[in-house]
Formats: sequence, C-alpha cells, structure tokens
Amino acid sequence: MQAGLSEKTEQHNLYLVGFMGAGKSTVGAALAALLQRRHLDTDRLIEKQVGRRIADIFATDGENFFRELESRVLADICRHGNLVVSLGGGSVASPGNWDLIRQSGKSIYLAWPAAVLANRILTDPARPLVAMSAESSRTEELSKLLATRRPLYERCDLTIHCKAGLAPAEVAAEIVNRIREKA
Repeated sequence: MQAGLSEKTEQHNLYLVGFMGAGKSTVGAALAALLQRRHLDTDRLIEKQVGRRIADIFATDGENFFRELESRVLADICRHGNLVVSLGGGSVASPGNWDLIRQSGKSIYLAWPAAVLANRILTDPARPLVAMSAESSRTEELSKLLATRRPLYERCDLTIHCKAGLAPAEVAAEIVNRIREKA
C-alpha cells in the first residue's frame, strides 16, 4: 500500500478541486510523487487533444464548448483508477461531472483566501476568464465567480485550508496526512 493509505483509497482517483490559481496542477504533481501515482491535469489534456491553449479555446469557441471538452476528458479519466487528477476551476459546475468524480474517487478542495487567489490570477494574462474581462472589473468579476463556485467546491470529500507562504509540497503532505486520518 502507498504512503499508508487504505486499500480502498488506493484504488480511487484523487481529484484536486478549487478556484483558478489554487495550485491544483502544482500540488497535484507533488501529491502524485508522494503517493507514487500518475498525475493528470484536465486542462493540459484538453490542450493536447485540441492542439490549442485553453485561453484560445475560450476566445475562439467559447466557454460552453470548453466545458463539453472538459466533461468528455473527465469521463475518460474516470475509467481508470489510482490517479491524481487536477481539475479545471469550473469543472465541478456540471452536475454530471460531480457524478463522475464521486463514482470514481475522492475530491479534495484546495481552499485559499480570496486575496491570495486574486493576486495570483490578476498577474496571469493567460487565465481565460480573466482575459475576457475589462481591466477595471476583473477583481469584481473574480469575487462574483468565486462566490458562485465556493459552494460547489465545499461539496468535496476533503477541504484543505491553505494559507499564503505554503509550498505545494507542504499542501501535498497535508493532503496525505488528512487522507490517512480518514482511512
């Protein structure tokens, strides 16, 4: 068994959930290394499949098209086990995606203070939802979007309350400790 996890947990996928800028991809890679599992990132898989960056997909085809791709990629992932999966920030907005996640694994919400997320996001023009907003309304739009998504994120099986200065490896270690406690 890996890292002291229960046999049942070992077979499940672990899905990292949270707002954009929460570090799901970075923490996911660190967590996968700790647990000796394969790491998948839905955004990277979509980019590879379509041959374009997420921001370009949003700009050209729109968010609905992107969400359809995201659901298809997630359905494919759910056919496998023992993975660490970094989900896009809006992937849990679809009830069908929640069903897939619940059937194939455990969800982990990386909860960061809004100010930390805003600082990370507003300095990254590659964020598709940020790039679509006018400069003056970005902070307000992010606050609204986070307020809308937070209740969805809070449905996760486990919440990790993160704070500024926490390294991805520390967040990953906290996840492993919390999973062990629940096993």
